[in-house]
Amino acid sequence: MSKRIAQNSSIIECINNDNPDKLKSLMDKCLQPVGTSPKISKIELNSYLLHAAKKNSTKCLEVCLQSGSDVNSRDERGMSAFLYAADHHNLNALQILKSFDADPSVSNNEGTTALMYVCKWQASDCLQYLINLSVDLNMKDKDGCTALKFAAQYDSYDCVLNLINAKADLNHPENVYGYSPLMHALKRDNVKIAQLLITKGADVNIVGNDGKNALSLAFQCKNYDLVESILVNCSNFKVCQENYSYMHKMIAQGNKRIIRLMLIRGFRPIDLSCKDSCFKFSFVSDELSPLCVALLSLQGDVARYFVVNRFFSPGDQTKLLDNYVRIQTMLEQQQPQSVDSLSVLEYIYRHSSVLSSSFESPQWPYSRLCLVYWKIIPLDHPFKTEPCNCTECYEGLKVASNCLTFNML
Repeated sequence: MSKRIAQNSSIIECINNDNPDKLKSLMDKCLQPVGTSPKISKIELNSYLLHAAKKNSTKCLEVCLQSGSDVNSRDERGMSAFLYAADHHNLNALQILKSFDADPSVSNNEGTTALMYVCKWQASDCLQYLINLSVDLNMKDKDGCTALKFAAQYDSYDCVLNLINAKADLNHPENVYGYSPLMHALKRDNVKIAQLLITKGADVNIVGNDGKNALSLAFQCKNYDLVESILVNCSNFKVCQENYSYMHKMIAQGNKRIIRLMLIRGFRPIDLSCKDSCFKFSFVSDELSPLCVALLSLQGDVARYFVVNRFFSPGDQTKLLDNYVRIQTMLEQQQPQSVDSLSVLEYIYRHSSVLSSSFESPQWPYSRLCLVYWKIIPLDHPFKTEPCNCTECYEGLKVASNCLTFNML
């Protein structure tokens, strides 16, 4: 027994020291039969192969294979030599193992595949090799994660691109958060990968277990270029409840491009609490409408844009008029910056019936008005529009030139 232990220790030491020549000599000696049996068992042979793979010793791994180790044997974790080679992103080892008929589609006890390992380590050369072997690109681990999710989560742009080009499923959500690969890229604030997935047609309407979708995560990362990309490029975009919490913040920050796109995409006006630091006003009210936030944030042109679109919340018919004097006083204290907000507030007070004339359709009729024209939108008479092709517009409209001769309120 002591000789067997010593023999095993010597073989392990050869592998640990990456000494394939000495390992081959020992293995040849141990494989010579004593009586009717060799000095080394099949189980031991397999354990040496797995140890060599675990230690990332390619030459020792090859010696073990030549000595008769089972290329598809596994350890207690369900790991095969092929999986260890993938975890080490060792392309040479993967190729050697495949030449001995290793199974490239094997997964361990957690469901992790070679594809997932190489994506985790951003090993695009190994990934392309596996793709060429025609492995299933959409296999899932026990948490429902695919290789594309790993590539997106671990910031591997090249792996994401390779998987997309190989027709991997762009949209499969994992089980833990319910997030798609796009949502994981957004969570990581990886603009390049997120933009790639959006361009390639990733579904932006998947809602995670926390109620967030791609737009919510883009807002959360404060990446407004991606927010704009989602709103512009995804014609099938659907608003989820989580998205509404950002309308008021965009108004307070004066992000007119995003506000405009939110209306174009069918956002409805709702009343929300405004306690975030981005709100520079103090107003004792449980919830405020988008119009009220625009007025108090001195975004008079935004308020004008809301009025002409009848973008009114239920609270506007009560809270806005009930607090007219207070809002007026607050705005008068901030002149001259508040002049436009005051003029819009006065118009609403004199034409209070307008607050009950909200359009039923979420497609607000003047939502596409170019933001360059918001400041001069007529409120006291109807006006015509014509196409606008300026760089600020997305399928834009402008106030017709013959309408600008009127006295603007």
